[in-house]
Amino acid sequence: MILGPNVAASTATVLLGLLFSCCIVTQCAPGSVLEDEAIGLTPTLTPQADDAAKEPPPAPTEQSVGVGVDWMQHEDPLGFVVQHPIGWTVVTEATGFILIRSADNEALVVIQAFLLDEPLAAREWVTQVPSLYSSLFPQARLQDTHSLSKQPDEVVASMTYELRGEAGQANLLCSIHGRSGMLYVIAAPRTQFESEKDTLVAVLRTFSFTYPSRSVQQPGAGPRIEYIDWQDPKEAAFSLEVPSGWDVRGGMFRFASVDTRPSVEVTSPDDRIRIIVGDADMPPFALSNPYLDSLGFPEGSWYSPGYGVAMMVSEYLSGEEFAQEYVRLRIAGECSKLRFTETRDLPELVKEINAAYAQFGTMIATSVSAGEVAFTCQLDEQPMLGYYCAGTQLTISEGFGVWSMQFLDGYFVPAASAGIAQSVLAHMVETFRFNPNWVAQQQQVVAETSRIVARTNEEISSIINDSYWARQETLDDVARHWSNTILGQTDLVDPQTGETWKVASGQNYYWRQEHTDTIAGSDTYERPDIDFTPLQEW
Repeated sequence: MILGPNVAASTATVLLGLLFSCCIVTQCAPGSVLEDEAIGLTPTLTPQADDAAKEPPPAPTEQSVGVGVDWMQHEDPLGFVVQHPIGWTVVTEATGFILIRSADNEALVVIQAFLLDEPLAAREWVTQVPSLYSSLFPQARLQDTHSLSKQPDEVVASMTYELRGEAGQANLLCSIHGRSGMLYVIAAPRTQFESEKDTLVAVLRTFSFTYPSRSVQQPGAGPRIEYIDWQDPKEAAFSLEVPSGWDVRGGMFRFASVDTRPSVEVTSPDDRIRIIVGDADMPPFALSNPYLDSLGFPEGSWYSPGYGVAMMVSEYLSGEEFAQEYVRLRIAGECSKLRFTETRDLPELVKEINAAYAQFGTMIATSVSAGEVAFTCQLDEQPMLGYYCAGTQLTISEGFGVWSMQFLDGYFVPAASAGIAQSVLAHMVETFRFNPNWVAQQQQVVAETSRIVARTNEEISSIINDSYWARQETLDDVARHWSNTILGQTDLVDPQTGETWKVASGQNYYWRQEHTDTIAGSDTYERPDIDFTPLQEW
């Protein structure tokens, strides 16, 4: 098959062809689509699926739908086209979630592109559908699951659910190739399913991916961010630069005369990027010990040494441990499938902090620790990335210890926005400065403390720029592969020249005709002709 620049055929088209072939062979008889409630796809249909892969059917016209002419075409800027009856609605998300509803909101089609963090069988992934789509299909239960093929890994299933007290029926098809997958669902109230399924499948038959008219945001490739100076509105204690037009909240929070906590949170205009520098909700801590416990202050209780200061009694946490605990406390409740991809101590940063204290002659006898964590999770079926860098300081005098969070900087964002968040966070931390006048009033140490903070933050900014997500070349690939999954495309590179192309996916091997942009795909490693050279997917 020769793949030209305007070909829109994709893995999704092959899967839809498989679904359609089932309906065509059975002539949409009762119990089909998917045949016998998604378990009757017999091996005799497999060759038709292969034929569909080789010869994708052209996009049907309005007259070919077979359910009347009162239909309209929806051309979505995210990169797909679908026809549906007038009055139906199409809801899209950049993550690949597509929902097509009937005029009465009872019948629906769901199309979802997804990426896997780790390899997972389609049969296992399908078991997550009831929980992942609980808002669409309350009390959902899978009934029958049947494997279609191993490469790609494909299964069909039927599912029941209950919405507003009425039983519903859904049939689904899931296909996974590597770590990319597609899910297709048709659903309606059980009493209407037989009458609605022909229309639902007809809608799916018109669906095809196209080239988007607005691009998917690549990490770090967004519009140039302009920064403005932002000053603490509470006590004018510090300043830093923040992105212009973003929402900024925070300041210097004073809980007692000697308990002050700087905190800034910025949010992008679309509410997708959330970045923090400090967190005023993190109190100082009294180191737990047998003496405090005997006085009635066990782990987790509140203790006051005076001056209006309230300390939480707690064992000491290093910077790395504190960052992990913060994610569990603040993030774990928001998303599912939380997984730490890296946690590590930062001895070089600690060395810089201690050197700063020594250089400026401070007499503080403390132990400092710093660490960072990177993690992934899912929020509303969307892949999320997070990063936090934290430092803690422990002081022990005459057997009594106190410790506190010295800094906490990080973000929690959709995977495609991680590059922007990384850059903004590093800039904010690097430009953070205490007001020397406020420092003089608060601690009677002017230049020393201000310069220590400035030097420390420069080092923290460097650590952030060299953090886990910044070090991973796969950061760009997360968004690129996510975009390719949505569009049914793949990226190719000529290993000899370095030239790259983006073409429709679905083939095992790809070839380029020498000195041209003609790309050919094949299922086996056989050159289409002698003047074709192999390409690599990346």
